[in-house]
Amino acid sequence: MEGQRGTRVVDRRSLLRAGGLVAATLATSSACDFVSIDPLGDTASDIDESAAQGPEAPALAARVGRGELPPLAQRLPANPMVVTPVERAGVYGGVWRTGLLGRADSSWLTRTLGYENLLRWKPDWSGVVPNVAESYDVNDEGTEFTFTLRKGMRWSDGSSFTADDIVFAYNDVLGNEELSTTRPVFFSDKGGFATVTKLDDQTVRFTFSQPNGLFLQRLATPDGAALTMYPFEYLRRFHKKHNPDVDSLVRESGAKDWVELFESHGGSSSTLWTTVHPVLFAWVITTPIGQGSRVIAERNPYYWKVDTQGRQLPYLDGVTYSVVPDVELLTLKTLNGEIDMMDRNIGTLNNKPIFAKKRRSGGYHFYDTRQAYMNSAVIALNLTHDDPVKREIFTNKDFRIGLSYAIDRKEIIDVIYLGVGEPYQVGPRPDSPYYNERLARQYLDYDVAKANQHLDRAGYPRRDSDGRRIGPDGNPIFFVVEATISGEGPEWVDLMELVKDYWAAVGVQTRVRNLDRSILDDRRDANKQDASVSLGFGGGFDVLLDPRWFFPYNSSDNAYRWVQWYQSEGEEGTEPPAAAQRQQQLYEQIKTTIDPQRQQDLMAELLEISAEEFYAMGIAMRQGAYGIQRNNFHNVPPVVFDAWQYPSPAPTNPCQYFMTKA
Repeated sequence: MEGQRGTRVVDRRSLLRAGGLVAATLATSSACDFVSIDPLGDTASDIDESAAQGPEAPALAARVGRGELPPLAQRLPANPMVVTPVERAGVYGGVWRTGLLGRADSSWLTRTLGYENLLRWKPDWSGVVPNVAESYDVNDEGTEFTFTLRKGMRWSDGSSFTADDIVFAYNDVLGNEELSTTRPVFFSDKGGFATVTKLDDQTVRFTFSQPNGLFLQRLATPDGAALTMYPFEYLRRFHKKHNPDVDSLVRESGAKDWVELFESHGGSSSTLWTTVHPVLFAWVITTPIGQGSRVIAERNPYYWKVDTQGRQLPYLDGVTYSVVPDVELLTLKTLNGEIDMMDRNIGTLNNKPIFAKKRRSGGYHFYDTRQAYMNSAVIALNLTHDDPVKREIFTNKDFRIGLSYAIDRKEIIDVIYLGVGEPYQVGPRPDSPYYNERLARQYLDYDVAKANQHLDRAGYPRRDSDGRRIGPDGNPIFFVVEATISGEGPEWVDLMELVKDYWAAVGVQTRVRNLDRSILDDRRDANKQDASVSLGFGGGFDVLLDPRWFFPYNSSDNAYRWVQWYQSEGEEGTEPPAAAQRQQQLYEQIKTTIDPQRQQDLMAELLEISAEEFYAMGIAMRQGAYGIQRNNFHNVPPVVFDAWQYPSPAPTNPCQYFMTKA
């Protein structure tokens, strides 16, 4: 067994050290493997550097001159949002070329195009600031949140944006059971869902029955986008509450019912990127996902932000997203100079030597991404498995500790992560205000003797003739670990092949299954997986907002039935152990206090319990991420946070990015 293990691992390491899967693909691929598509014209010649001081884009000024658009003063709100450029005021023109990894990669659209919430994060993630809202006010109890909107603000079709749009989104879209199963949970408390009141055309108030200590922060995350994505005047004709003749439109369109009609016109978060409808974004999609090999977005003439000189943003004429089927083709497009700025999917350690070699000839450079993800690979056993035998094994803390000690993280870092990183468990990062050293550093040593001690202590000392540990049902312990090579973890399958051998050496048999990302997610959401690998979310400033790895909160990665119980207040799922219930109680207290220090103290107590329970195991602190930026693409900060709750790079205001002639 040992000899077979050693031979196979050495062969795999040799392959990986030779450059990995991406390098191997690049070596055997050519530019003819994909079709190079021009964006919206020649981006260099489209840039008008002489228009640097004009109040609006020359193309829009020409449309005003032809009577096709109102003057700029009539298109901007009375108090537009002012964006301070990172480097300097930009010039108008040019098209930002980037890419999507398949049609399902809509989160990159959110991160680059669709982040226009009532509030937004400050670029340095130090707090929230008004965005669509001109200002906001919170009462002393933290139960009333009043938002003043920008007078004269308009949707991209020129219609007015008012409090009616917020009320419609909250009551008639999110609150309509035919359109939405439920409103996002942060709109609720123990007393039920908040009420929203229109005070006047520019003012709305959300009222809760008890303090909502995380409401403002939630509004700055992608979850907060729902309030500003449904234009009332445009969508009301497709909604049965607001159009008594909607059935005639259903018949004319051939839709199944009014819900399908409504969603087909952009009335759903799932159809946001597949339709053309009014938006508040800097660029308006004209060719949506599913209509060819590109997504195309063009300048919004009614965009409501200006630079410090009072010039209307965005500087860039548009954005084009090449839709490619795999990471290798996206990497090739980057090397060919067809990507202007991007980090998602391509900013991997395996790619970095390739990109570094081509930097000078390719005319681009790197920007850093500061990680909020605390671990590159979290291995989660399904603690609420429907199989009682596997559930008994997985919920045994000594079993999990034994598996953790059996992993040679240093070797994984050398082989998989090219020597970049350090062994790390599932805990907030050292630069997070919530860092807990015990949680982050325990059970990291590669110690086969300790691994065997804990696995024996777990109750499984007996082995068969092949050295396999015998479980409580009298059969060898065996389970499947599901991973995917798409999205955040292209290395996970390779990594788990190494882990599989480490675990086999201490008598635990596993198999690694490579699944499509969507299938893997569906299986986890249905509680069908034995174990899975995922990214370490919630490790930076977002610990309070995404604590999924620290207690049974909202993810099905490792405790689906406990999460069901928590979210349904005991009506569904399985009652968690006392420790997990205590964490759930602590988090409810966090949500109902508006005192930041009190929130931090409560989270510290919650994380101490996480350290004691050791729900999941990590491999290495996520490091070395970066983005690619062409040298003539400007106003990207030198360091950009990388997180989903801070949907990078959106909080840096991409509307102020600009290009110069190459």
